[in-house]
Amino acid sequence: MTWRRLGDIVADMGYNDITISGGPEMNGSPAQLAFTLNPPRARPVGQLELEWRDFHRDNPHIYRLVCRYADEVIALGLKEYAIATIWERLRWHLTIETKDPEFKLPNNHRAYYARLWLHDHPRHPGFFRTSSLRSVTGAPGDRYGRTT
Repeated sequence: MTWRRLGDIVADMGYNDITISGGPEMNGSPAQLAFTLNPPRARPVGQLELEWRDFHRDNPHIYRLVCRYADEVIALGLKEYAIATIWERLRWHLTIETKDPEFKLPNNHRAYYARLWLHDHPRHPGFFRTSSLRSVTGAPGDRYGRTT
């Protein structure tokens, strides 16, 4: 087992990191390693994520479409793509093809759908580029990143 794989297992168990102690020879005995799983740290959740969670719960068809459109892109052989492009295709589909001009897709939800897709599709790391979320990092500005 590689260290990277061990790290993946630890992450899959919900732990943020692992402490490894021991090493080459200790007190004349063969090397023994001790592993300590450090308890998970709570990740801060911002207001935008809470709003996304509600939206996602109420509109499961949106994520199914994100997955379908991402699968189409992957089938073309592309290794990365923009969630914004898929989002605009969703808008077209929902407004024109289903003839529902009242349904709204907030741009704020794109980042969370991209992260959910990446989590659910570990065979395609980096397919969507993500950056830190201003709503939880305390970056200047309001919840949309606007400064006054």
